[in-house]
Amino acid sequence: MAACDVRTGLEIGAPPEKVWAVLADLDAYPRWNPLVREVRDYRAEAGAPLTLRVMPLGALASIAVRARIARAEPNVELAWEGELAGPLLTFRHAFRLMPLEGGRTYLDHHERFEGPLAMSMAATVPLLRRSYRRWDQALRARVEGGG
Repeated sequence: MAACDVRTGLEIGAPPEKVWAVLADLDAYPRWNPLVREVRDYRAEAGAPLTLRVMPLGALASIAVRARIARAEPNVELAWEGELAGPLLTFRHAFRLMPLEGGRTYLDHHERFEGPLAMSMAATVPLLRRSYRRWDQALRARVEGGG
């Protein structure tokens, strides 16, 4: 099966519990996340529905993304998955938190697209990577600044 991956990551100067508190509060994303304009239907539990309205860098309009929570393990991983263009393009968007020495956390931010249309996403990987780096930096600022 064809696949396309986008991965970013960074260190955050706070323990996983503090990062998780911000990461798992999706309702607050529109207040600090530069890509997420709206969140609906969210509960931090596996199988729960999730609707995001996102505006990646370079987009002319926001995009509604419907997904379901695939994994919500506190202080470890938050992931959602869904379909774009039906089963022709599926995705899994995940954040993994890894504890580091000194009460810091490494955030691994990963999205995998699969299906017959996955290779068509390859041209967007550099733009998505820049968008996700902004997301990561905004998360770090929110966690470290407490705002």
